[in-house]
Amino acid sequence: MRIGLAMISVMWFLLGCSPEYNWRNVQMAEGAVEQIFPASPLHEQIPMGQGAQSPAYSVASAKVRETLFMATWVPRLPEQHIDDVYEHVVDGILQRAGDTRTTRPSAGDVFSVQSQGRQNAVRTDLRVQVYGTGLLQLSVSTPLDQPFPEEAAHEFLSYPRPAL
Repeated sequence: MRIGLAMISVMWFLLGCSPEYNWRNVQMAEGAVEQIFPASPLHEQIPMGQGAQSPAYSVASAKVRETLFMATWVPRLPEQHIDDVYEHVVDGILQRAGDTRTTRPSAGDVFSVQSQGRQNAVRTDLRVQVYGTGLLQLSVSTPLDQPFPEEAAHEFLSYPRPAL
C-alpha cells in the first residue's frame, strides 16, 4: 500500500515538473526554412491562387495555454520583388490591427500590435524575416488579460533561419 502511494506521489511530482514549453525544430515550406516551436505544431498549406500548380503559404502553429505561436512562410512569386512582398505583408498586419504608425518596421525587427481578437483583445509580437525566395512571418499572440510569455516569445521570434 505504501509503495503504491509512493509511486502515485512520484508520478504527480513528475507531472508537476514537466516543462511548459517543449521546444523542437521544425522544417517548414518543404524544407525552405527551419523554426522552433514550443509544442508540436499543426501544419497547413493554403493555396495562393487557383489551380493545382499554384504556390501555397505554409502555416505552422502551436498553442501553449492561451498563447498562440505561429509561423507563416510566404513564397515569392517569380514576378515579385521581395521588398514589395514584405511591404504588402507588414502593411496588411498593421491595417488589420488598426495600427496607424507612420513608419513601417524594418525587416527582421520585432514589433508589437494590439488588436481585437474573436473573443477578446490580444497582444501580438511579430517578426517578418526576408529571404531571397520568400519571407517568414512569426507571431506570438496572447489575450491582454493573460500574462505575456516574454522569454518564450523572445526565443520563438529570434530563431528563424534558412534550412540547410
